[in-house]
Amino acid sequence: MTYSLIAILAIVIHCIVNFDIFTIRRETKLSAKKNYRLFLYSVIVFYLFDALWGVFYELKLSTALYINTTVFFVVMGLSVLMWTGFAVHYLENNNKISTVFSMIGKILFAVQFSIVIVNFFKPVLYSVTSDCIYTPGIARYILFYIQALLFLITSIYSFVIAIKSEGTVRQRHLTISAFGFVMILAISLQILYPLMPYYSIGYMVGCCVIHTFVVEHEKAEYLREIEASLDREAKQEKQLGETKQLAYTDPLTGVKSKLAYLETEARINGRIRENELDEFAVAVFDLDGLKFVNDTLGHDAGDAYIKEACRLICNFFKHSPVFRIGGDEFVVIMEGSDYANRSNLISDFNLQVEENINLGQVVISAGYSEFKRDEENEISFVFKRADENMYKRKKFLKESKNAL
Repeated sequence: MTYSLIAILAIVIHCIVNFDIFTIRRETKLSAKKNYRLFLYSVIVFYLFDALWGVFYELKLSTALYINTTVFFVVMGLSVLMWTGFAVHYLENNNKISTVFSMIGKILFAVQFSIVIVNFFKPVLYSVTSDCIYTPGIARYILFYIQALLFLITSIYSFVIAIKSEGTVRQRHLTISAFGFVMILAISLQILYPLMPYYSIGYMVGCCVIHTFVVEHEKAEYLREIEASLDREAKQEKQLGETKQLAYTDPLTGVKSKLAYLETEARINGRIRENELDEFAVAVFDLDGLKFVNDTLGHDAGDAYIKEACRLICNFFKHSPVFRIGGDEFVVIMEGSDYANRSNLISDFNLQVEENINLGQVVISAGYSEFKRDEENEISFVFKRADENMYKRKKFLKESKNAL
């Protein structure tokens, strides 16, 4: 049973080594991965019938041995055909040589299949006696010689392409070439020792070599490509975040920009539509006297005036986002604790502004309004009322200044 055990061992090793090829559908450069998978399947079937051959031979089941041997030669030809298909696709040389090479593989399979049919009528390939004596025919040797020649052509073809390549590509193509030489050796031994499973041993060694020096290398390269891609994405995401941060930040004051307000506005409108937001308030602020400061003291002084106004707003509304949506206009959206304390915050802010008028410091008109859940479906209505209240406050402060 040694013959069968070797074939069974080959099946086990074959399935373990190529488990990822059989189960993972990720595409790699194994441009021919589909072809390689078909080749591996054909090799498994070949191992199976090779193992059965040893069993039937040991048990002296002549009829079963004859039938199995017939299928064995068909599967052998199929595996060689699958190999040529893989080799041609993997080398990716779409030229006349590749076409001829592929055609040779198909012709060999057709010839081998035809000889198997002829063998039913005349034992040119093999014969099995009633007492289970297996006798090779002349056609068997011819087929093996042709297969050896085909593998030799594969090896030379791969070697020539490898010489023209560099780095890991050269190594992979040299491995394809080495597979052919392994199979030539296995076929030579099979010719000399018909009752030994050298063909299966050749496939087992050759497939392990390909897995180690082609498949594993391509997997490592694939992982490197993924890592490089993820690294690029991380850098792009970081750059995007930095760009977004710049776009969403007012360069003068450091608070949120108008673009940030527009995005926040859209987000709040979405929350309103989804009934996820029941209460918030909008406060609108407008600087008084900025034009006068710019005209009399210059724009640097005007910028300082804007910054001071922004600090004042931020000091009072510490728990709410502050937006600068215009040259002298700010908006605060109050939720949470600031919303709960909105009346006091606005009142205290206005008292500070009135004190600033007396001290000749920055003056800001403020107005706010609350969201009405049952009446409104977007923030613009709240903003509009807050803006109207701000202008009422501005009119009041102007009258107060004039009274002074």
